[in-house]
Amino acid sequence: MTETLTMSNNSKEPLRLRDLIPYLPLLFFIIWEVGVVHAYLHLMTPLYVVDLVAGLSLLIFFAWPRFEKARVLGLVIFFMLFLIRNPVPYIFLLLIVAYYFYRNEYLLKSALILLPLALVDGLGLNLSFWVLMLLTLAFFAVAVLYDLQEAGKRDLKPLTKVTLYVSLILILISLSPLDPLAQKKDGQIIYDGFHHGLDSAFFDNDTITHSTLRYLKTIGYNVSILDQALTPDSLKGASILVLETPEDDYSSQERENIINFVRDGGGLFVLGDHTNIMDCYNTLNPILDRFGLHLNFDYSMLWEPHFPSLAGFDSMEETAGATLDSNRSDAHVLYALKYTTWADLGDWAAENHAYMGNVVPENSEEYGVLPIAISVEDGRGRVLAIANSDSMSGPNLPYNYDFIARVMSYLNYENSFLKSTWFRVLLVVLVLLGVYRARLAAVKPLMLSAALVLVLVQVQAALPLASEPANMIALDIGHANIESYGPPHEYKNVFVAIFAQHYGFNPVLVGAVPDDLQNYAAYITMGPTHSFSPEEIEKLRSYVQSGGTLVVFDGFHAEIPSDPGNAAANSLLVPLGMRLNDSLLGEISYFNYTTWGYNLPYMKETRIGARSLQDPLMDGIWGNITMYSATEVLGGSPIATYGNSTPVMAVEDIGQGKVIVVGDHTIFKNFVEYEPVFSYPDPNLKLFLENLFKSMGGREQDGI
Repeated sequence: MTETLTMSNNSKEPLRLRDLIPYLPLLFFIIWEVGVVHAYLHLMTPLYVVDLVAGLSLLIFFAWPRFEKARVLGLVIFFMLFLIRNPVPYIFLLLIVAYYFYRNEYLLKSALILLPLALVDGLGLNLSFWVLMLLTLAFFAVAVLYDLQEAGKRDLKPLTKVTLYVSLILILISLSPLDPLAQKKDGQIIYDGFHHGLDSAFFDNDTITHSTLRYLKTIGYNVSILDQALTPDSLKGASILVLETPEDDYSSQERENIINFVRDGGGLFVLGDHTNIMDCYNTLNPILDRFGLHLNFDYSMLWEPHFPSLAGFDSMEETAGATLDSNRSDAHVLYALKYTTWADLGDWAAENHAYMGNVVPENSEEYGVLPIAISVEDGRGRVLAIANSDSMSGPNLPYNYDFIARVMSYLNYENSFLKSTWFRVLLVVLVLLGVYRARLAAVKPLMLSAALVLVLVQVQAALPLASEPANMIALDIGHANIESYGPPHEYKNVFVAIFAQHYGFNPVLVGAVPDDLQNYAAYITMGPTHSFSPEEIEKLRSYVQSGGTLVVFDGFHAEIPSDPGNAAANSLLVPLGMRLNDSLLGEISYFNYTTWGYNLPYMKETRIGARSLQDPLMDGIWGNITMYSATEVLGGSPIATYGNSTPVMAVEDIGQGKVIVVGDHTIFKNFVEYEPVFSYPDPNLKLFLENLFKSMGGREQDGI
């Protein structure tokens, strides 16, 4: 039976050039979203500008009268662009749903044109721009030339319909991070310590790597550090192998053993670093190249927003990193940078090849989409590479519990036949057979199958993982900015997190005071600027009375000239019988931050010495602890004073627990000197932190 194809303008008139003009804003939106404009014009654009340009282009597109009542979607999508970092898959799904509500032909056409980009962004497919645009133009031609609603009404034979839906759904699943038939392994993680030294300048017997491995142990994995060469025997029984910035090269036989380990079902997690420290790229790339991956020697400023696929992998906190490449179209770009940065090329002539770029955008460097984390399936195993080891580092770990848990969960599965080449070839044959029989009517199964798989990927990403660690300490981010104070390396939370991990705790970032506060060893707030509610105060009072520890760091807020006092901290402390005096102690010094020599009055600090008193928290401390923006602590028992009588640290016992107040939230400024090696300018503050975590029941860790 011969099918008659109906033209999209519902007439027998030939398609004219002016009929294509209304689609131009949609095509521009696609080109803009894939980053090609930024790549070829070497642009770095603020995200609000990116979203505004994308939103305006779609507002213009949906103003087309042929959308009729569906034109209201233009406003909905405009705001979606500002709220969602990876909006195209969601726009595609919205158009599919809206089509069944409005029954507007042009919604169906728009969804078909967006389909290639929706699949690339949603599944993280590693298609080149040219392939993506070729597919988009092919779908555009079908959408413009033919009446899709009329084609969708054609009755298909049951066998043809089943063939189309089953083969399309399965091939899209095969190309996605999904594998519903994958077999779970037993969670044996081996960290390669033979090619990567584990010495640390922070602690003699512990490193930030150990803290991550201890975290993985608390969520159910069996973890060990390998101290011998990678052989079939040493890898026997391993589910996951972790290679992090190795210092020593792998032999050719070790590389073959790693490749065979993956193809036999093993999971491989590879972490590079933007500094290419110890030439680790030269060590890792011969392995990664065999899987179609490659670490680039560049600097990509990872504090920029990430753009994740729907698979849910996204490292939330990284300081700086590099980019990755892949020559495999079935690789999954789990997240990438776009629009706001560029890949600043490293300098191979630099000493030790450790280089962070020259921070000058140049025409020879990469712009646009910059992949940061990529995964591939190879044989029965899986490989996931990330261009920055910071994602597993101690101070960043509290931000990345879910990411690390998701990585390990992904690598702890062995691929089924759904990922095999022969099965994909079979599915392609079935798809082509179905399309041949259905002709244009295959468009509807294609879009519905794509929508279903995108939803399934999102559902799997939304399923909760066992990522909550044991031995938790709550770090307050709901009332306080714990990120930093002042220039880089003047951190508030970094050293609290590292010391907590060194003494066996896992810091957890919390917004509101948790309902299950009794499961935490301590609640720490640092420099709060938002008041605590009566309900939160009552939770914390009950927590302390039951044996918990509440720690408050707060001082004079020189960084907030309009309100430098302690109102937020006092909203919590006053009901507990303590408070902070708003006055800054010591002699004020001003910073000259202008070229003409004017001293900005609000850029000020004082540096004072806090004299320790007799208390277990001050054991071993002789002399003063340096404070920078100290205020007087009223109430409780003083444990450190300024001068002879002004308390700047105090403890109050309440019930079975205690409240510890340090009258300075900038106390960790310059806590560590970074050159030439890590050292502590204030060893007394280091001792105070050690005593603090010991008082909570912590025990100094040694390894995992």
